[in-house]
Amino acid sequence: MLTRALHYRQKPGKEDRFTDILYEDLVAKAMDQMEKIYGKLGGMHPALGPLFQTAEKENPKGKYGIHAYDPSFFRLTRKELEDVNQEYISLYHKLK
Repeated sequence: MLTRALHYRQKPGKEDRFTDILYEDLVAKAMDQMEKIYGKLGGMHPALGPLFQTAEKENPKGKYGIHAYDPSFFRLTRKELEDVNQEYISLYHKLK
């Protein structure tokens, strides 16, 4: 499914349908990233900013605990995941 989305976004005229947001940036500067997303849609309505800020304060990272994921839980190895997702990983490194 991820590969299919990557191929779709490479089609002429489709690249504008995607906004790339790195998780690290979202955590560090959430409002900047929200403005980036809404900027592609004509801008964020002024009433949304305070709503997003309130939601962010009420739902801090770790509110429900820390989630740790291990490929072995799914009977996979890190190498298998990297091999299957190499195209996405390459795009991710270009975005950084």
